[in-house]
Amino acid sequence: PDARKLVFIKGHGEKSLSENSNIGYSKLIAELENKGFTTTTHSLLLGEIPQDTSTVIITSPERAYLEGELELIAQYLDNGGNLLWMMDPGELHGLEQLADTLGVRFLDGIIVDNNVNLRNTLRIQHPAMIPVLDYHPHAVTDNIEYNTLFPFSRGVEARGTAFDSTIIAQSLAKSWSEADALASEIDYRSEDGDIEGPIAIILALEQMAGNANTADGAAQRVVVIGDSDFVANNYIGTGANLALAMNIFNWLAGDDELIAIEPKRAPDVQLQLDDTEVMLIGVGFFLALPAGLILTGVVIWLRRRNR
Repeated sequence: PDARKLVFIKGHGEKSLSENSNIGYSKLIAELENKGFTTTTHSLLLGEIPQDTSTVIITSPERAYLEGELELIAQYLDNGGNLLWMMDPGELHGLEQLADTLGVRFLDGIIVDNNVNLRNTLRIQHPAMIPVLDYHPHAVTDNIEYNTLFPFSRGVEARGTAFDSTIIAQSLAKSWSEADALASEIDYRSEDGDIEGPIAIILALEQMAGNANTADGAAQRVVVIGDSDFVANNYIGTGANLALAMNIFNWLAGDDELIAIEPKRAPDVQLQLDDTEVMLIGVGFFLALPAGLILTGVVIWLRRRNR
């Protein structure tokens, strides 16, 4: 229990851990606490990261980090701390220094996959909703047997990192990183800065952390993800998103043996309908049902009148 404390950095417009809306993390937090994790938030303006922290989580900020905050994160990493960094497309808001420290680079643009047949099969309506069907060999993905879904994600790659890096999940071969704003019709154009797929979405970094603040033989672990929405309330029940997330947290905590235990799936509360189904429901509720009630009322009125 002492080694399973998760600290979510706050103060930069990050997603709420308690909010029950589609973009909140309340379902994720409930699952983590049910599995024995302790979750809390921390503002770097209040001082250094608590020493009993198992993993620090940085979720896509909307406001810039201050220099002093970056120094505290660097200090935490120098002491062998583990990190989960999830970053949506857009600005890094001052976290370029952290990317350089880790030796990673986030690609500009948004990953898209215009495979219409696959989207129809998975009932995905937007090309920026990226399904991951196959996974690279890693402890995090050994028991993942079905697809995960990443909404509006960006690519990430290792560049000269001191860590041993492994791509955990990536988009399909026919995908690409779209440099321009998404339009109604998208096409791959290398001359416009588009990057051909497959594009890595999750990187796992690991190195032996030999310092006074880390137990002998312990490994320092970092996971970098180009999307912070796949574990939000709206998507955590989709496919294997919850299972993948729990595996990542267990791996970062050093509990590799718990990865083999598949978590109970979060309920999928989404109802995805195409235009035809929406039209049929609309006609049924707004025309057919009222017309049937009116007709029933007229028939009853006529029968009573004729008695």
